[in-house]
Amino acid sequence: MAKGSKLKHNAKKVWGWIVKGVSFVWRQTIVYNIILGVGVALLFAWLLSHAFSEYFSCKYLIQDSLGMPSFMCNGHDFLVVNIPGLSSVMDGPLEWIRQGILWTVLFFGIVISGFATFIINNIMKVARLLAFNKQEWKALLSTMRVFITILFLFLISFSLLIKL
Repeated sequence: MAKGSKLKHNAKKVWGWIVKGVSFVWRQTIVYNIILGVGVALLFAWLLSHAFSEYFSCKYLIQDSLGMPSFMCNGHDFLVVNIPGLSSVMDGPLEWIRQGILWTVLFFGIVISGFATFIINNIMKVARLLAFNKQEWKALLSTMRVFITILFLFLISFSLLIKL
């Protein structure tokens, strides 16, 4: 019985430390943004290199999905003739398609996050936008100009980072 209460006390203590740490980081806006910015960059890189990669290959599309023999993708050496497989022709364009789909999904995730943040932070502005207030629309378009510029610069720098 004493072990259970001591374990419970230690768990509460550890949870308190975690809450204090998270609260400290949340209050320190620059630290919070740096930590989550690094997390976002790492997630972007991981998603772009690994997400759906097993589905965009000759092996998955030809062998697994259609049940074709492995020599269709790998090729086969006969005594006189070498027949190349389809993976040398298919995998490159499939990788381009996969990258394009991922960039599109990530871009729309960024846009949706930006709009959701805007709506949450500016409920009254949203009401005036819905009422077609001309000044609010000018302010929105000005904000969007800055947002799109920053997003464009971010995507260019991120794509250059991926290429290196």
